Amino acid sequence: HFWDGACLPVGLGCSLILNSIFLARHINRDGALTLPDVFAKRYGKLVEVMVSICTITSFLCLLAGNLVGMGAILSYLLSISPEGAIWMS
Repeated sequence: HFWDGACLPVGLGCSLILNSIFLARHINRDGALTLPDVFAKRYGKLVEVMVSICTITSFLCLLAGNLVGMGAILSYLLSISPEGAIWMS
């Protein structure tokens, strides 16, 4: 089905457009570069650290998913074990 593969790019594209319309102006005005910067200016250092930890955790999960996906592709193409393919990724 088309939507099985299209949901993620369509959702990310809509998110990018909505964020640019509603948030980008305010973030630029404040001079913030990252999401933790935005929260630090409003709520303080402790919240900045908490948001940073959440951001790092989410990116590590995204990286793990990408490595497993690439490992599955390499495993299929090169006829090697999935674990070896993940390490190769």
